[in-house]
Amino acid sequence: MRKSVSARASVAKYTRLEDMNIDPNRFFRNLPASCMMLDTELRFVDATEIYLETVNRSIDELRGAYVFDAFPESGERLALFRKAFQRALDGEANVLARQRYSIPIPVDDGGGMKEVWWDCHQAPVYADDGSVCGVIQKALDITSEVQAQEMQLLLGRELHHRVKNLFALVQALVTMSARGESDPKALAEKIRHRVAALAAAHAVSTEAGELAAVSFSDIVHNVLSPYEDDNLIFDGDLPVIEIPRRAVTPVGMILHELATNAVKYGALSKDDGTVRISWTVEPSANNQNTVTVNWSETTNLSGISQSDLVPGFGSRLMRDSARQLSGEFEQSWTDRGLETSFTFYVDKDQSDRR
Repeated sequence: MRKSVSARASVAKYTRLEDMNIDPNRFFRNLPASCMMLDTELRFVDATEIYLETVNRSIDELRGAYVFDAFPESGERLALFRKAFQRALDGEANVLARQRYSIPIPVDDGGGMKEVWWDCHQAPVYADDGSVCGVIQKALDITSEVQAQEMQLLLGRELHHRVKNLFALVQALVTMSARGESDPKALAEKIRHRVAALAAAHAVSTEAGELAAVSFSDIVHNVLSPYEDDNLIFDGDLPVIEIPRRAVTPVGMILHELATNAVKYGALSKDDGTVRISWTVEPSANNQNTVTVNWSETTNLSGISQSDLVPGFGSRLMRDSARQLSGEFEQSWTDRGLETSFTFYVDKDQSDRR
């Protein structure tokens, strides 16, 4: 019993930070959370180190500044935050969920802006007499969660896109195989061969095995083998080059998407349509070579609807794949058909070997 009373007495002895020789300002500054404190006029009083580091500001820059001068808002968002702060000043804690901010990146770290997402919790700050003397806001960083959700949504869209394309491709391959073929057995064998080649091409476009580098020509031919006939032409004296394993998937994705679109409503959907493919390798800076791939379609556009010409998810997928290679992707329609080129870079030790 005595120990319990002694413990309570010991606790009771320290009822304020000052009783423990703790500076309240320093205590607040070192809290393990991203928090800032405003007075009743919404001017900065203090902020934690984590908050200051996140917004790339010093307390000297912020102290005394009106919050919407330091971090300007406008329109509905300004009204939303004003209402939230006022509710806290009226004694009501509240939360603004999933708020996006653009935060400056320090020059030493490359400069520019970065996107962060916060759940913003506002609560009243009380004076000794019980009156509200300010607002404290805790910003809970949910950036990783939001990015994970966006990635999940993107993967779902990509899966839907691929499955939809797969059905369209099988249909188109049957149509292609039937051109000029009257023997049912020969037609069935041709279809079987092309579907098997399609499966092999899909594997090449999504996995590269354990090889450190892969022949670019092999990738092109493997991905395009389901569509190889007189309508698909490899143009000119093409250089031999190997590309790193990390580049196989994005390159395969671009080629697979181009071929899919050509078969669905481009040059390979027409008896008289042609696709010409070529690539070049040129020296560039930083001990690298620039690989440029050209895909040129010639076809009658009369049967193609305007909706087919509008860039969709497939175009975004190809551009994103090119960005994975730190490369560029360009695509345009001419009076002859679709013109596409994309570039990427490889180290010179994987150089041109004609």
